[in-house]
Amino acid sequence: MVALGLLTLACMGAVGALPQLIQGIIVDCLNGLPRPLTTLTGTSRAVLRPLLHLYAAQSRHALGVYCVTIIGVLIAKGFFSFWSRWDC
Repeated sequence: MVALGLLTLACMGAVGALPQLIQGIIVDCLNGLPRPLTTLTGTSRAVLRPLLHLYAAQSRHALGVYCVTIIGVLIAKGFFSFWSRWDC
């Protein structure tokens, strides 16, 4: 049970970093920047690659996708947060 609790805690930490990155993409979309998160490199850019392919400056469709994605990520974070406390 402890191992499962630690695993869900690690997943919560990994998923917990995504909302801020997605918010950065949303802000760049609203500002009309041609390319989102230009200073982002490494693993973070690799994780967000599927979302970055959907990027279009000032696009309502892209903005909607990012808003739904951030809601899904926060639900996943809540799920992992609940299970990390329930298992330990």
